[in-house]
Amino acid sequence: MKVYHVHGIRHQAVVFAETPKEAVAQAVVRGLVGDWEHPEAIEVPLPKGYRIIYDPLVASAEQAELPMSVEEPAPEPPHIITRSGIKVYEDWHDNIVVDADSPAVTWKANRDTFGSNTSVPGMSRLASENSEDALSWNLFRTLEKIGKLDAIARSLGLDDDFQVLYWYRPWDVADPLAEIRLALNQVEPWRKIGGRFQTETDVILKGRRYLVMVEGKLGKPGAQIRPWERAGSSSVPASFEAPLRALLADRVDWQKTMHRFYQLLRHLVLANALGRSEVWNLEPHLLAIVNGLNRHARRTHADEFAHFQRCLRLPPERVHLVTWQALLARAKATFDPGVRPLSVHAAQLSHLQPLNLDGPASLRARIPSR
Repeated sequence: MKVYHVHGIRHQAVVFAETPKEAVAQAVVRGLVGDWEHPEAIEVPLPKGYRIIYDPLVASAEQAELPMSVEEPAPEPPHIITRSGIKVYEDWHDNIVVDADSPAVTWKANRDTFGSNTSVPGMSRLASENSEDALSWNLFRTLEKIGKLDAIARSLGLDDDFQVLYWYRPWDVADPLAEIRLALNQVEPWRKIGGRFQTETDVILKGRRYLVMVEGKLGKPGAQIRPWERAGSSSVPASFEAPLRALLADRVDWQKTMHRFYQLLRHLVLANALGRSEVWNLEPHLLAIVNGLNRHARRTHADEFAHFQRCLRLPPERVHLVTWQALLARAKATFDPGVRPLSVHAAQLSHLQPLNLDGPASLRARIPSR
């Protein structure tokens, strides 16, 4: 008998079962999770030396209800609602649930600000409730801090001792690692020319054997998006042709493939450069994170990602696709108290909430704070 955390788009449950398939079936039959939610079961590991024994006498006994305390919700931090209905906190620290004063996240918050053509000019982009950077920091830094990164690594089939790099730097350092800066200048030598920026990987998991580049995309619920394509119609820089020879199965149409999967291939090119024996000597991997509540404009995210895998010379197990919902569920399934701030905050993010088909088109009614 094992413990499984069954999670769907809207509902979650904890079930005792022998296999993940049995756990999902139990949750659906008992009405805890809907079959339409595409539920998944994640095993909750027991502490070493513990096991579960089924006792039918105890199971048939009526269990007394436990008193539940209802806490009054904390007041909402000061914020602004943009013209598109997105909450932006006046203080970006209110959107960060872990180590909000650390050098890495402070650097990111101060560098990336909204432009003058927005309703929140000059405010940090990290203050937006739907900031992918804020969500990435909150999730990975929380798991790193409590020593539970294996909750993600296990799902990728990677057993390693990982250090997390945020925007190319450790959590407590303001400057990027010198090796990354050198490799980036080699594969993308333009730095910033005519508005062109170098690749900035959201999160890197650097282990002793594996190197995992993480690219996270969010997008609105119900939307059809193109998360990995190159924006605009300009041609792909010719400097990518040489490094793509080691990555693409068909190099004849490398520009077309690069345009379609630009956001993913740039990370793999950098991973190959960093994984060389003379640099870090690590096996490169890619983890793409998407919102389970929207889909790719061409088809499903999974179908488009499967096409991406077929374009590569790399084994399919080197590139991984997962949803934010699945990663947050795995974090919650650790049952570590340090995950609670992350779970509470994520439950309030509008882009992670299903559309209310019984109500108005907006995700939820919003009242500006001023």
